[in-house]
Amino acid sequence: MTSISADSDRCDAGRITEVLVDLAGVTGCDTRVGVLRDDCVFYWEAPRGLSFAGPALSAGSVAAHLTASGQLLLAAGGAVHGVIDRKWPSAGPVAKQEREALVKALMVIRLSGVAITRTRRPGGTLGVAVPVRGADNRVAAALELDAYDFGQVESVLVELRAASRRLSEPATRH
Repeated sequence: MTSISADSDRCDAGRITEVLVDLAGVTGCDTRVGVLRDDCVFYWEAPRGLSFAGPALSAGSVAAHLTASGQLLLAAGGAVHGVIDRKWPSAGPVAKQEREALVKALMVIRLSGVAITRTRRPGGTLGVAVPVRGADNRVAAALELDAYDFGQVESVLVELRAASRRLSEPATRH
């Protein structure tokens, strides 16, 4: 997989940028690639309309359980119960329902290989994420975009999965 760590080299960073910009251009959606660190997803984002001549990718972090990328990475990583125990340490009825809902969502994600969540962004978009696999075929990152409705989710899955495969391929050095 293309390295997406903070110390990634220029070739990898350029490739990530290229894939995110291409995906945003084809789908008309904001796109992100993220990695899981503890309970957070650290991500790089290309908003729709970004071009190579435009500004650089933006970056940020968010609690993993709140995003499609984060839920996909939690489902793949097996660290689910540790995150759940830190997020909802109490055994109250609301916490218990939230815990059960997240565990069930993560099971569905493991079965389907796709995570879909409502985003907290204006407009009520849907976050749709697929895995990016490393050389060992383990999930190394997640590729996510914001769809406007479920109809768009179906139409962008082909492009999203193709972009994920592109990031999963070994980088060619020039």
